[in-house]
Amino acid sequence: MRQLFGLNIRHAAFVAIAVFLSSCASYQLDDAREMTPSGDPFTQALYDAYLNHSARAYEEDNEELSNAFASRAIAAAQGTVVAPVVPVSGALQPGRGSVATFDAARSRLTSALSSGRTSAPAQAANAQAAFDCWYLRAIDPESDAAAVSRCQSEFNSSIAALEAAIAPPPVQVTLPNPANFTSYFGFDEWFLRADALDVIGAAMETARTGGHGEIVLGGHTDTSGS
Repeated sequence: MRQLFGLNIRHAAFVAIAVFLSSCASYQLDDAREMTPSGDPFTQALYDAYLNHSARAYEEDNEELSNAFASRAIAAAQGTVVAPVVPVSGALQPGRGSVATFDAARSRLTSALSSGRTSAPAQAANAQAAFDCWYLRAIDPESDAAAVSRCQSEFNSSIAALEAAIAPPPVQVTLPNPANFTSYFGFDEWFLRADALDVIGAAMETARTGGHGEIVLGGHTDTSGS
């Protein structure tokens, strides 16, 4: 405060403006926002996703993280294929998980991205940006545990949505229509006559060629006779 009062008003105002401009210029978010995304639907969606993460970090006054996402948004807007971040051993903040956990998550992501970039670009972009958010928050000393957990949850939900979107459609199985056959015993007889055997033969052939997987056999007597 003593130094500030020692300056004349004009000089103090200039210094304040210079500091303000320097602070604003250190953020790349505005540059990213001015981009017009090109490329395929995936890279365009990736641009939007990274831009949202950059804006969130900007609101937290986290310059380094905001710029990290903004630079990735700019690359995506230029049509560059931006790969998910690669976990580095020893970079994680204490208590933020293990590299093995992030390696496994990244492998799951890249597997889904192989087809998801074209078939489900929005879901693929959200999953990749959420993974990057999770990892970059985990190595960022300025991010708290709640922010890391939030990005992890976003990744879990977005990768599940991506995998559901690219899953092959269920196989449609056409079940055969049920078929009923009835054979009669002769009166007061326990053996089957030729016509009854023909009915059973027809039932066997229908089951063999019709794809029936279940056969129910039942029998009963009636009230006639002794």
